[in-house]
Amino acid sequence: MPLKSDLTIDASKLDRSLTDKKTQELNEKLGQIARAGPKWYEIGAAAYRKLRAEGRTAFPKPIILPEGINGTIPSREPDREIPYRMFKPENGASKGVLLHIHGGGWVLQSEASQDQYLKTMADTYELSVWCVGYRLAPEDPWPAGVNDCYDAAEWLVDNAEAEYGSPLVFACGESAGEAYSYTSGATTYHGSSRTRIIMS
Repeated sequence: MPLKSDLTIDASKLDRSLTDKKTQELNEKLGQIARAGPKWYEIGAAAYRKLRAEGRTAFPKPIILPEGINGTIPSREPDREIPYRMFKPENGASKGVLLHIHGGGWVLQSEASQDQYLKTMADTYELSVWCVGYRLAPEDPWPAGVNDCYDAAEWLVDNAEAEYGSPLVFACGESAGEAYSYTSGATTYHGSSRTRIIMS
């Protein structure tokens, strides 16, 4: 018996001719910037990350907010630590800890790439938002990055309540971070009934 999806999509809604002129012009401008700029796979990931941090790619320079708190936790590997960056809600009362895993194709970005987004989540949802700085490819191939995310999730399950006054309740990420949040979360959250995995 053939399976039938509960989801139906009206393909006519995706017709490009329905896109307004302003959006078309923005898309074209972004495409031109991306095509004209350097490609990480041509100049090397490390060089591209440096350019991106300086705002010299199609993406704007990341805005670093003073409210961000940097720290490290132990890695499973001896004599190595995993960096993180955290934002607490501005009202001071945290309902829980959210583990955020950044995107970037497993190659780009860092825990300090999305301060405005992380702070907005912290303030809006009244959560302590904790972003892990996992190792990136190609310098550190699989499973280095996901191991860091797993170690971070496990550390938060064991220590968040004592360290931050509330337990780990959510994990989320975008793109590569979504994959890592699921991969690490599926094997970590067996011991906490209050922890959920959400992907965005």
